[in-house]
Amino acid sequence: MKSLSSEEQEKITRKWLSLVDPFAPLEARRFQVLVAARLHARCQEPSVRKAMAVLREVFHEFTVSTVAKSEPDILAHYITNLQYYNTKSKQIVKAANEIQDIFN
Repeated sequence: MKSLSSEEQEKITRKWLSLVDPFAPLEARRFQVLVAARLHARCQEPSVRKAMAVLREVFHEFTVSTVAKSEPDILAHYITNLQYYNTKSKQIVKAANEIQDIFN
């Protein structure tokens, strides 16, 4: 990203931050950006926005710990509008568990 102009960097940052809950704590927002990036693979941005909105609604506290406690099948149920939702849900729950294990 360093090869991009500061204006382009700012545009990209705004895009990713627009996908997360602006009122969530910093660590939760960082995790939400990670989730959004994973969901974005092979999917259009409007679909990812819709899925993120649903996840924020379902998980009242959309954090590493709440996602780590969930089952991939349950998470997959809420992102069926995306391609490869079963695989993505497994990877997201796995990532949440790894983050929790490493950083508590």
